[in-house]
Amino acid sequence: MLAVFATHRSRRRGPWRSTALTPLVTPVILGRMKTAVSLPDDLFRLIDARARALKISRSALLARAAREFLEKGTPAADVTAAWNTAIDSGGQPGDDPAALAFRRRAKRVLRTGKAKKR
Repeated sequence: MLAVFATHRSRRRGPWRSTALTPLVTPVILGRMKTAVSLPDDLFRLIDARARALKISRSALLARAAREFLEKGTPAADVTAAWNTAIDSGGQPGDDPAALAFRRRAKRVLRTGKAKKR
């Protein structure tokens, strides 16, 4: 995070003054970003209790939880790849012999309008 603290220097050489017209900007890099989050009361109480039990701040607990969630999150492309791998190893759903026979019978019924008698 980049925080900018602005101070002003007077046109005359001398002490720093807030009434001057020439700004001097001092950039500072901070390690944390403050933010406000709205949580349901019951969830807040659970977070507060768990943070106390772990002897860490609520911020540390929420940061840890967010980091863990983001690390475990699977993008959609990975989900598709996982399905493709599962289908490659186990076969396309409906490729078993009973499903193939059912499809043949269903096509025949659709084509002829009647089922074959057994």
